[in-house]
Amino acid sequence: MSMGMGYRRVVRVCNRVTNLFPLWVILAVTAALVHPPSVTWLHGDMITFCVGATMVFTGMTLTIDDFKEILQRPSQVAMGFLCQYTIMPFFGYWITRVMRLTPDIAAGVILVACCPGGTSSNLITLIAGGDVALSVLMTTASTAVASVVTPTLVASLAGSLVTLDAWGLVKSTFQVVMGPVAAGIIINRYFPKIARVAVTVTPMLSVWLVALICGSIIGQTSSALLVAGPAVAVSVTLLHGGGFVFGWAIPKILGYSERVARTTSVETGIQSSALAVVLATRH
Repeated sequence: MSMGMGYRRVVRVCNRVTNLFPLWVILAVTAALVHPPSVTWLHGDMITFCVGATMVFTGMTLTIDDFKEILQRPSQVAMGFLCQYTIMPFFGYWITRVMRLTPDIAAGVILVACCPGGTSSNLITLIAGGDVALSVLMTTASTAVASVVTPTLVASLAGSLVTLDAWGLVKSTFQVVMGPVAAGIIINRYFPKIARVAVTVTPMLSVWLVALICGSIIGQTSSALLVAGPAVAVSVTLLHGGGFVFGWAIPKILGYSERVARTTSVETGIQSSALAVVLATRH
């Protein structure tokens, strides 16, 4: 009994730490601006490895049945998918034009806008009172096709701004998304006991890794960011704000429940920033 109580206590602590995701990001970004070396030690292939790890952790929460369920809830999942890959790319492109961003920053904004849903969206959906199961399905659907859709959208919308290796984007996205997610699913399928124990702490680890990755990238570009800070801050606010608002409004207009609308809002507005970082640094 004492071991059971101890395990439940660990679960509660991990959940509380995970729920503080915004705090960890703020701390990491602050550290990056105040003392960049405190976070920039994470760079290059280490960042790629960390992103891959978060994808493995995500895969460990999924089963083949989750993909089958997508076919059983096609309209809701399709709506989230379309919002993800239409609203955000449109806003990303529109913002770069209105804000008259420099080519490199504009390409970065578009890249983020074209990425699949972020791994933290499922957690935030839970906090927001949304449908977590639907959130997982939407994230799964957008991630499953990211290897093709993300590079295609980025090449189409940002190809005139910077030189892009479209095939390289496809390969990198597959390496850091589909491969690791598949590995996580295999672990869950053939080593379910290990997976059940691991998922107690993997959301917390994912939150820390994503926060550290964000801090590292900010630290590596802190001088340029401080110069372009206001424009970047406004652009990012407009991008994600637009995703949240329209991701909520479209389901409501179509007659879906508030719970579904909240879920779609979170899935639309939250991108996989870690994946965007890897693609940006590689290409």
